[in-house]
Amino acid sequence: MKISKQKKSTFISYDIYHGINDSILASIRKKFKNVDHNINDIISPIKISRYENKVGYVYFALLLPEYDTYENIVWKQTHAFVRNDYILFIDEDEWGWFDVLNTDKKNTSKEDGMTFFSDFIGNAMTGMFDILAKLQLRIERMEQSIFRNIPNNDQLSEIQNLKKNIINFKSVIVPLCEVFESYWEENSKKVDLHTQRHVRDILRKIKKLRDNLEDFHGITKLLSETNETLIARSTNETIKRLTLFNALLIGPSTIAAFFGMNIHFGWFTENASNGQIAPLLGIICIMIIMTSCVYLFFRKKNWI
Repeated sequence: MKISKQKKSTFISYDIYHGINDSILASIRKKFKNVDHNINDIISPIKISRYENKVGYVYFALLLPEYDTYENIVWKQTHAFVRNDYILFIDEDEWGWFDVLNTDKKNTSKEDGMTFFSDFIGNAMTGMFDILAKLQLRIERMEQSIFRNIPNNDQLSEIQNLKKNIINFKSVIVPLCEVFESYWEENSKKVDLHTQRHVRDILRKIKKLRDNLEDFHGITKLLSETNETLIARSTNETIKRLTLFNALLIGPSTIAAFFGMNIHFGWFTENASNGQIAPLLGIICIMIIMTSCVYLFFRKKNWI
């Protein structure tokens, strides 16, 4: 459990609590009114991002994505109580996005808690676009692999993993977009122009992320269909070659079976018994002619 020291910006202050315990809950109740419902959200894992307009503050419960060391997208929950002069952040783990909060506001003429919170979300959006770039790189590598190498089931598994990560990413981004769209609809006329510009910028970035993820999902679906088609084509080519090989052997196999029967064939049997090779050469020639005819027929049909 780690509690950061209180930090001061030019206009507002904020605290970042990593984890939750009784002392932190007591601090929340002291600084904000009627927070028991929100505290229940903090204690229990949230399933979707949301926000609430409360008396004197705005409460945000957000799921934010992160790329782990196994190239899988996971999400962590972050809670924020936003007042005009103070913000309290609570996250389940200590992670890097809080380290890049901009605390130097010398160039800002008017600052409030929501604007500062928007800066935090803006920094988080930068991390999300980095994740998007990694997904795009994986898609490009997969495209090259599919068309350069022989398709196989390993590639199909990689495509499915990529698709799963895109769906997970999208499942976080879509509710996040809805949160800020709802906030904008309810509060756009209540906040100053500076905050409006920040929130609009966040909405623009989130919608761009959402649209890119829609495109990525469509691309992975096409990659999956293409890989399956190429695998089926490769399998069909193998079966075709085996079938043609068996067809070429039909003539020789038929003749060999015919003369291999324990039956007296007169001239052939008598000459073969006297050591003459003419009957054997004749049979071999017939086999070659039949095989050649079958081969030329397949070539004429462009089957081989």
